Amino acid sequence: MPQTNPSSSRGSALSAAEFFALHRQIASLVKLGLPLERFLTRWNTGGNRRWRKTVQEINEALQHGIPLEEALQRVNEHLAPVYGAVLRLGNKSGQTGAILADIGQFGERAIAIRNQLVASLAYPLVIFLAALGVLAAFLAFVFPVLLDSMRDWGADGSDLLRLLQTLRGYLPYWAPAGVLVPVMLFLLWVLSINRARILMPDYFVCRLGWFPGIRAIIRSEQVTLFTDLLAIGIRHGVPVDEAIRLAGSILGDRRWREEAKWLAEAIRHQNWSAALGKEYRRIPASVRWTIVDGLTFPQLAESLKSLAQQWRHRCERQMRVFRSVTVPLAVIIPSVIIVFGIIFIFGWPWWSLLMTIAEFHP
Repeated sequence: MPQTNPSSSRGSALSAAEFFALHRQIASLVKLGLPLERFLTRWNTGGNRRWRKTVQEINEALQHGIPLEEALQRVNEHLAPVYGAVLRLGNKSGQTGAILADIGQFGERAIAIRNQLVASLAYPLVIFLAALGVLAAFLAFVFPVLLDSMRDWGADGSDLLRLLQTLRGYLPYWAPAGVLVPVMLFLLWVLSINRARILMPDYFVCRLGWFPGIRAIIRSEQVTLFTDLLAIGIRHGVPVDEAIRLAGSILGDRRWREEAKWLAEAIRHQNWSAALGKEYRRIPASVRWTIVDGLTFPQLAESLKSLAQQWRHRCERQMRVFRSVTVPLAVIIPSVIIVFGIIFIFGWPWWSLLMTIAEFHP
């Protein structure tokens, strides 16, 4: 087998959106039954120069007889094993195009979630920076005048005022850091989730799983994809245990791959207690029960397809809640806290001064 040239890994810089565009082209050509090495370059329209160059490199590798899995190694070494499992299951079932279309659905959802999170979290960051600017201007220009008046009236004894005096004294140090640190962290985070690896569920959960609701959506999407791929493989004659192992490998998640291997071994040895045990954290009991109960019936593929549809509906419901409730709350709550914090900091000295003046008896 030809060896991958390490110097050809310039394509590894492809972003998630660029790699997904490449995936759509490959999926379309495979589904139509067109040879990649003849038509990939012809379809190489749109995208930037880096993307077009990467597609050209893959096409040249295919023309020299390099397998698609190894050609994709030049694009992204982390995603290449996933495509290797896709091709193995596709070759055995004759449904490579349908399998590529299935994993494409996860890519669409992952990129949509990422874009929505970036847009929604950028708004509180802008509010924070604006509030920081207001606070710095208040401490630099308004607070000194106000503090002199408060001292004249004897209203400068509160802990908050002393804290504001300290902040004003260190204003040249914390104000620039307060702007640069959050902006740099946000930009680094955006860059880390812009890589093609974000299309791998384990990496996606690692980078975005801290946000409420994300893990549940990705897990539901994984179950949907696993069950659907399993149904495709079994329907087209792939042995159940082998279909389970390959479907788990396609998900690009180490835990899924391990559990799929356990389940495949249990099915192959008819060890039903191991197949239905409680040690599984990824493959739900409903999927395992469906497999075990349907092994002796010809409708197993249809049962799995129906189950995949149920999980797809569940994932869509979770996405609706995420879009309509979770994301708006993530924008509103931090923004309200920041705004009210600034109002309190700005208004408290004035309030203290007014209360002192009101209590004054000549």
